[in-house]
Amino acid sequence: MRKLFIIVTTACVFCFPFYSYAATTPEKEIANNNYIVKSGDTLSAIANAKQVSIQSIVSLNQLLNPNSLSIGQKLIIPGAVSNTEVAGEVPAVTKAPPEKYIVKSGDTITNIARSTGITANLIIAANKLADPNKLSIGQVLVLPERNNTAVSRSDQRQHETNSQDQVTTLIECAKTLLGTPYSYGSSGPNYFDCSGFTMTVFSQIGIELPHSSSLQSKKGEPVEKNRLIPGDLVFFNTSGKGVSHVGIYIGDNSFIHASSTQKKVVITPMADNYFAKRYVTARRVL
Repeated sequence: MRKLFIIVTTACVFCFPFYSYAATTPEKEIANNNYIVKSGDTLSAIANAKQVSIQSIVSLNQLLNPNSLSIGQKLIIPGAVSNTEVAGEVPAVTKAPPEKYIVKSGDTITNIARSTGITANLIIAANKLADPNKLSIGQVLVLPERNNTAVSRSDQRQHETNSQDQVTTLIECAKTLLGTPYSYGSSGPNYFDCSGFTMTVFSQIGIELPHSSSLQSKKGEPVEKNRLIPGDLVFFNTSGKGVSHVGIYIGDNSFIHASSTQKKVVITPMADNYFAKRYVTARRVL
């Protein structure tokens, strides 16, 4: 009986290390992204266990013969999966807070879109703006994440198409008012002064402007004279005291406006001697 006890005890002592070695899983053998090759291991099995590509292991370890591994050989595992991930627990991903924009004086959705590289439609949708033309100084806008390039370009093309439609409507509306009598302080429908005219025309496409040429000159973004496009507001100093007259550029180097000298709404060349000398600036609100 004593001999039998000795035999069983001896067998357990010799078998225990082997059992411990065999029970060790690949996940527990990770130490600083290292893996020690065991009997029966293949590169394919190791790659599958570590959720990495075979080629990445071959390249990182400079293996000349990937099919010849030695027991006890140490391999560096690129981006080895952590024990937490192997166990099926996905680490929490911290999402960056959304980018924000604070509205400044003269800002419009259009110029905010241009300066941030995010389309106006996306900004409007992200902030659920009921009236995009009513922004308050200090208002905080959330800037949505930029999606893939293809979508952004598609949205941009749509925005450009919408803007062109607005310009067409704007110019057509302005021209229907040609010949309407001028009257200081009036904004239609039977009489206009210069800022009353531009205010009324832009309201037809949903853009609100103040009834003042000076205040209108602070809206939108500045435009160089040689870069004017139809729909831009053009401003003049006709009083000697700063901006005092406004019109709408309609292309062909001409603008439409309610003229106090001609007493009606007219189209005038930008090169007109009187206005060319009194030109101040231009603003783009579309």
